[in-house]
Formats: sequence, structure tokens, C-alpha cells
Amino acid sequence: MIDAQPRFPFPSRKPRRLRAIALFGVCGLALALGPCGIAGRAMAADAAAVPNSATPAVAPVNDTIYSFGDTGSDDGAVPNGSLTWDGTALFGRTTTTVQHHDGVIFEINSDGTGYDVLHRFGGKPNDGADPRHDAMTLVGGLLYGTTLKGGDRNDGTIFSIATDGTNYSVRHNFHAPFGAMPYSCLVDLSDILYGMTAAGGISHGTMYQINPDGTGYSRNFSFRASGGSDPHGALATDGANLYGMTRKGGARGLGVIFSINPGGGEHTVLHNFRGGDGDGASTDHGNVTIAGSTMYGMTTMGGAKRAGVIFSMGLDGSGFTILHSFGTRPTSQPFNPGVCKNLLHCDGRNPYGSLLINGPDLYGTTGKGGSFGGGTVFHIAIDGSGYAVLHSFSGKPDGKKPIDNVVLINQTLYGMTSAGGAHNQGAIFAVPVAGD
Repeated sequence: MIDAQPRFPFPSRKPRRLRAIALFGVCGLALALGPCGIAGRAMAADAAAVPNSATPAVAPVNDTIYSFGDTGSDDGAVPNGSLTWDGTALFGRTTTTVQHHDGVIFEINSDGTGYDVLHRFGGKPNDGADPRHDAMTLVGGLLYGTTLKGGDRNDGTIFSIATDGTNYSVRHNFHAPFGAMPYSCLVDLSDILYGMTAAGGISHGTMYQINPDGTGYSRNFSFRASGGSDPHGALATDGANLYGMTRKGGARGLGVIFSINPGGGEHTVLHNFRGGDGDGASTDHGNVTIAGSTMYGMTTMGGAKRAGVIFSMGLDGSGFTILHSFGTRPTSQPFNPGVCKNLLHCDGRNPYGSLLINGPDLYGTTGKGGSFGGGTVFHIAIDGSGYAVLHSFSGKPDGKKPIDNVVLINQTLYGMTSAGGAHNQGAIFAVPVAGD
């Protein structure tokens, strides 16, 4: 836990019965979330000035507000996803528990108090198991999410739950011919939920739709290797079309960026990742973030040091631009071998998730690198300037290996790490946008 007197302001907690939940987006609220906000725009609660460069900290800083395992052996563990902010509390999922069970859904206040497990997944055949990436989607007062496994065929599920922990329901059981293994969550477009599976369909994954009440499930598109395969991320929307990325497939087998209409027709490959110095490779489970006519995203590999890139591109596929290649230290950030383990990775390496956009600023995480090798939280402007490491993870008791997205609340970035924390079961962190 952090000190009783935090270094940054926390929003006040409102009583549960007085919550006023406003629907602004998908995979979380547009006020707080990254790439799964309404119309694919990850808007944020506040804008804040960010320094143009950040020198690695001389000593580790612990920005943990909760360590999984704090409440005992039945607590959640190893979170792989992001947090949803409903204006009152944060909600998330873990892939497992300390006792290696099927994961949990939890809530927590933004000051680290009030942690509560709302649901423990039971696994097949009657419940989901192993929820993975992205954040749950808030629609009509219910949180919607997916699990990678569980369900009657062990191919995964779609579930919903009220923010007070009641009304949990499995809305859909995936079956391989119609989609299987959903790694990420859902996007809401005109009151219909859209998502992707990494397997099923012809065998390379699917794009599907479903109504919030669980009716109307339809496999709208089956991926083929030439057009991208094995999608692990979520979809984004500009209000008319859907956009996404795949981990594999395409011209070089390194994944693609694509657009598709909601009904599944007009699938268009906008960009084939080619790797090397001038391009990214393999998006893992990241998705694109849309602002106006431009999308922003990251790849886990590729770039000048093969450590991943941040990119921008027009929605029509024009103007693909690398904004930052990880492993290329900004000249304004001097290297100090006493506080940075690797000269080439002080800026972070291997981003697995997606970007949060707030006006002219982008925020994200890397799973590795930084001053202590445990990953980073970073800032960069949408024009590629001002790259700065805001926090370098150092491991126990600090978090380690953040592999998903951040949310922004009152000039503070919240997210989770899949390792580290007091019990090495992962942690929830809060990092000021001005950096440590």
C-alpha cells in the first residue's frame, strides 16, 4: 500500500447507492479509458502538462496502491487487463487467484481502499475462466467482458455484472466454428457489442457481434492468413466503421492493421507490418486509438532496436509514421549506468497494450525496460515529440511488467502490472502524469 499521505490528489469516494453511472464508451468510460472509449476515442478526465524528458530515478519509487494477495489466498492474482472507471470506483479482472483458480472481478477506490471481490469465476461448464486483456465495457449500468476459457465448450465466454456485484450472467458461450478464445473486450456501436476471437471461424479468428442482452450473436467475419490472423486486441470505431490489428498474417506474417464495416463486409488491409528499422511487427494484444481522422497504436516488436514502436496513420491507411522506436534513447535523457540497467532500453521496450489519448498527449506502458528492467509508464505527444518515462517499475514491492493500458483520473494514471507487488502476484498502480 502507498503512504497515508499520497503525493497526488485522489477523487473522493461516493456512496455506492448514490452512484450516477454515465455511459460514455466501451471497454470502460471515455472519461478514463484508453483505446476502448466511445467511438474508439480514449478521452480523459483532465489534461496536464508533461515534461519533455525524464531522467531515470536514482532509486526505485513504489507507486503501488494495491498488491494482489493482500486479502489472502483467495484474492485475485496476475492481472493481464485494464481498469474501468465509472466515476466512482475502478473495476478490473485477474486471470487467476493466489490459489491458482479461475480469476476474479473486483472493485477498488482510487486511493487504494475499498478493495472487494465482486465475482470469482468458476470455470467450465457454467462459468468463464482466465479473463485476459483490455477493460470491461460499461453499458446501461452493467459491466461487460470476456474470458479466454470456460463456458460449456471451454472456448471462452461473454459475461455481464452490475457494478454492485449483483446480476452476474454468462451472456454467450463461444464454440470454435463461430469463434473461440476471445483475448480482449468489446466495443459498443449503436447499442451492439462487437469483438474478436483469436481462434475459430475458418481457423484464424473471427469478428462477431452480439446484443447486450445476449441475443443476436453473429460471426460476421472469419480471418484468413493473407488478411491478418490471430487477433488478440479489441476493435475501435470512428462511429461508422471498425478498425483493428492482428498479431500474425498479412504480407510478411507480422500482422496487419485493417478496417471493416460492422456487418463484416468490406474488410480492407490498411497496412502490412514488415518489421525492420522502418516498421513495427506483431501487435500482441494492442488495438488502435482514434482521434479525428488519425489512429495511433503500438507494436511489441520491430523498429530500430526491434523493441517495438509507437505509430500514427490515417484512417484510410495513408501516412504511416513511426513516432518512437523503443530502445532509441532521447538525446535529452542522459544515460547514467548507475541507475539504468541497459543503455538501449532506458526508454522501455516491448509494449503489449494500447495508447490513451488526452488532447495532444498519448500515454502507455511497456512490459520491459526502463531504469530497472521491469517496464515503464510513458508519455509522448501525438506529433512524436516529448517522449518521457513517467515511472520505471522495479518489482517487489513495486509492480513489474505492465502489459495493458492506463486510465486517467484527476491527473493520475492508473493501471495494473502482471507481476511484482508485495506478494509477486501483480499490483494496481497510480502514477502522476508529471512523473515520479
